[in-house]
Amino acid sequence: EDSKSNNELELLFDIQQSSYRALTECSEDLRHLKNVWDMITIITTTFEDWNATLWESINTDDMLTRVKELSGQVKNLPKETRGWKLYNWLVDYVKNMSVVLPLIND
Repeated sequence: EDSKSNNELELLFDIQQSSYRALTECSEDLRHLKNVWDMITIITTTFEDWNATLWESINTDDMLTRVKELSGQVKNLPKETRGWKLYNWLVDYVKNMSVVLPLIND
């Protein structure tokens, strides 16, 4: 909003209009960060809910299917986030669960 207002003033005073690229990049980074944190919330709450499951009630096949779905959702996060430590932690967290679940089944 401020950049639009500033662009209107620049146009009014016949000054070269600025693109405010830093603001655009910052806004984009914030959207990506929110997406990553939303995915972290979904995954951690899912895994925490599973902690309350009794051993007799554990259905690892359903859990593995859900982990694969979550892994796909993580991979669908924007490519710009793949270099972030937070993204890499999330990938490892999901991958560890996909390794542990078959061991529980045995």
